[in-house]
Amino acid sequence: MAMHYPHHQQPFTPHQVQTDRPNFHCFPLLPKELRLKIWEFALSRSRIIHLRLKDLQDPRAGPAPTTDAAEMSRMTTNNERFWISADGHQTLSKMFCVSREAREEALSFYRVRFPCWFRSVAGVMKPRMLYFNPEHDFLRISPEWSVKNTLFNFLHLLKTTYDPRHIGLRNLVVSNYFLAGNDWELIDPSDPDLDRGTIESFKGLLKNLNEVFFFSTTLAGRQILGIHSSIWTDEIVYNCSFPIQVNVSTFDRLPRDPRRIGEDLKRVFIGTHDHRHTIRLWYRRLNKFSISAPTIKYKWYIAFDPQNIARVSDIETARKFMQLEDSIWNGIDHPDLRSLELPGYKFPVGAQSERYKKEDLETAVKPAFGFWLFPIDVLGPLEEEGGPATPLWDFSKNWPELGVVSLPERRRTGNALDAVGG
Repeated sequence: MAMHYPHHQQPFTPHQVQTDRPNFHCFPLLPKELRLKIWEFALSRSRIIHLRLKDLQDPRAGPAPTTDAAEMSRMTTNNERFWISADGHQTLSKMFCVSREAREEALSFYRVRFPCWFRSVAGVMKPRMLYFNPEHDFLRISPEWSVKNTLFNFLHLLKTTYDPRHIGLRNLVVSNYFLAGNDWELIDPSDPDLDRGTIESFKGLLKNLNEVFFFSTTLAGRQILGIHSSIWTDEIVYNCSFPIQVNVSTFDRLPRDPRRIGEDLKRVFIGTHDHRHTIRLWYRRLNKFSISAPTIKYKWYIAFDPQNIARVSDIETARKFMQLEDSIWNGIDHPDLRSLELPGYKFPVGAQSERYKKEDLETAVKPAFGFWLFPIDVLGPLEEEGGPATPLWDFSKNWPELGVVSLPERRRTGNALDAVGG
């Protein structure tokens, strides 16, 4: 990839993979104990898995898929009152397909399993078991009405049934939808119709969480053309450092973004709404259910979402996005960008602006596909109300962690096992 694309379009990766390296044919000859440690090391990567929970008893939620319904029925044996869907692309580990020994290690490592409808890149839904490790993986859950049948029932089964160790969940990604896209606000914890065992499981699971990411994305922020970008600033900014959200679950977590991002951190656009609102809602939900969880570690997750230009899920779509972004910045006419144009209106060309017209692209920061993690106090005191005072934030005194994805090659199949990855 590096040979064919300019420096500033080459994705940053912590692992510079060389595709021409020789295979290690002696691996089967290693002692079994050593092979097992290698399998374990290969498995020990984190994922963020986005689950959508729909209420089986709510006609507004829409029915579960009917194709392969008999197969799903055989897997749902715990009186689930919900059905789950997940983006299947790159969610299942390759270790399940390598060898019998690797599969056995993967089954041991991913000890939690539950039935799920996997959505392939082509949109096909297939029933599969989702394999999950609570100590390494994060769940991002989008529960619909009613949470009694979706969120509460799922977390209860996750703790009491799906996990043989009865831990269930240690790491959670919290979005505004998780907290406010349902009827959780309306639930009275003392309601006699609530199953006490379910509520105790729910409370115990949240109390024992290890880490929570507060999830945020912005549809603008990498390229800002002053007020022409509908942002109240006269600055022209190309924030090459801003990580790009991708539809891939497995990531590497670097304790400090190793790229030269200091200047870009001084001008970060994160949207115009108050990101502390989600954090306040979280604490309000904990207080309402009398959940004391002082040991949870919190981080704020922020990434640029390129959905207005191109969704990114693999190397090919990443290349397309970077080329489109480059075309926008250089004012190049491109057929995929014409829907963004306004009749009779000409946007300024960012590459011709005073700040950037002499920029050396061979030294530009490489794009990272993933996300930044900041301490939540970078957003200011939670007691303060209202949106940000400035459209461009200075985070240069709070250098972030980097969650970075190693993008897979594109899978051209339309079935659910384009889910295999990581």
